[in-house]
Amino acid sequence: MTQSEFYRMRRPELFSDSEIITQVTLQKEVLAYELSKISRNQKQDEFETLSL
Repeated sequence: MTQSEFYRMRRPELFSDSEIITQVTLQKEVLAYELSKISRNQKQDEFETLSL
């Protein structure tokens, strides 16, 4: 393992070509509730942006 690979593993945020992936788990019930309220809260445009 080279020094560069070692440092990349330890501090990937310091390398411009690193990709940090964050996943969030959303419960099915919460999603269903929010979708049922979407037109009442007039958030259709925000949902369209989110779903792209």
